[in-house]
Amino acid sequence: MPNIHRTNRQFPGGAQIGATNENIPSTAGLPVNNLSTDLDFFLPNPADPAHPLHYRFLFWNVCGTISNDAHHGSGTVPSSDTVATAWYVPVGPGDGGAAIVTYAFWVEHDAVVSDTPILSVNPAAAWSGGNNTVVSSTAGTGPRAITARDTVASITNANFDHWFPLGAGNATDAVLTVLQGGSTWALALYQHHDGGGARKPDKTTKPGPIQIPDPGPLDRSRMIDVLKKAQAQSSTDRLAQVLKKDQSSISDDDLRAVAVEMKANINRQQAALDLVNANLAKK
Repeated sequence: MPNIHRTNRQFPGGAQIGATNENIPSTAGLPVNNLSTDLDFFLPNPADPAHPLHYRFLFWNVCGTISNDAHHGSGTVPSSDTVATAWYVPVGPGDGGAAIVTYAFWVEHDAVVSDTPILSVNPAAAWSGGNNTVVSSTAGTGPRAITARDTVASITNANFDHWFPLGAGNATDAVLTVLQGGSTWALALYQHHDGGGARKPDKTTKPGPIQIPDPGPLDRSRMIDVLKKAQAQSSTDRLAQVLKKDQSSISDDDLRAVAVEMKANINRQQAALDLVNANLAKK
């Protein structure tokens, strides 16, 4: 019986954030539907209690299926152990530069590797070549056409599958196209094609954290908004839906799904409690 390893991780290095870290027994071939996570995630900041660490959702890797809807992470359980990882980026001051940043992502290992996924770029002036993972949005003229490598050295027995832009850009086959002046991040997904799913992540540490602009310091209204997100869910949550069924029709899979959502709600409540205590401690 395969297990699903559920965590929240910081992109791109893979460090775990928050308390979510559990193995959920499952069944090969079972669909995993509509996993939900918070768009914004806050943790106490020991260095500055008045300003909690703020992370923003980036994408899901659910059993090897990549998607960017925080409330609808879905996949199919493979025959071996797999993952359900919500990837986040820290929110903070950014440099505001216009660039296209690419990452080679090993789907089965749920990890970024250091190799560039870029084979070539048109216009050529937009890319410095070698193992550089960044394409200029301003050098040269016209749209940037970025062609992916079929394989990279750090990823074994896997080939390029498709681009997954995390913002601007469109992909056709191995070519990602971004308009001149556009800024985006893009995953080049490398995947085995043997029917296996994502494996537990390695302890590999890769490029440094990305930071995106924060609209302003934490204030009272923003804290209240965070607390609203921590409220118990409405009658449309999974537990309420399951309890509406006849007892004889409630399956083990229903109960596993309820357990996942209840654990997420507990973590949400704990994060809110930590945030309140941190703000009260400074008064």
